Amino acid sequence: MKTVKAKLLSTVFGGLALVLCSAMFAINSVKEIAQQYDVLIEEELTAQLQVNFVLNTFKTQVQEWKNILIRGSNPSQFDKHLKQFKEQEIIVQDLSSQLISSTFLPKKLIS
Repeated sequence: MKTVKAKLLSTVFGGLALVLCSAMFAINSVKEIAQQYDVLIEEELTAQLQVNFVLNTFKTQVQEWKNILIRGSNPSQFDKHLKQFKEQEIIVQDLSSQLISSTFLPKKLIS
């Protein structure tokens, strides 16, 4: 009787150990997936913020171009707005280059 009881207990404890190992593996896998997801979300958020910044800067550049067209008949206004337009153009070009060279954008969007 003692040997049957010992065999039964060892089988139960062996099964529990197997379930425990499986649970630990599952928890570790979920933790890794959650970390990968956090990194992905952070990279996408950073890319989105950079794109929005480029977009806002480009809108400012377009507004300066409109100012040239509307107020360009006055030479001092023309020079003022042309200077601001060129400054915005440099900023937009730099930001766009940085955004394209960053690792945040999916490669299929850049190609």
